[in-house]
Amino acid sequence: MDNERTNPFDFSRVFPLKATGRDKDGFRELVVEIVRRHMPELKDDAVTT
Repeated sequence: MDNERTNPFDFSRVFPLKATGRDKDGFRELVVEIVRRHMPELKDDAVTT
């Protein structure tokens, strides 16, 4: 089949991730830091509040 992926770990789709927590200084930065540990290619403009 033409639409089969050759790499089963190639997740090329973009999906939203929602983080909830207390409204404290540095929360957004903490969440971005944690996400970047797993997805270092995360672009700054992909993060909204």
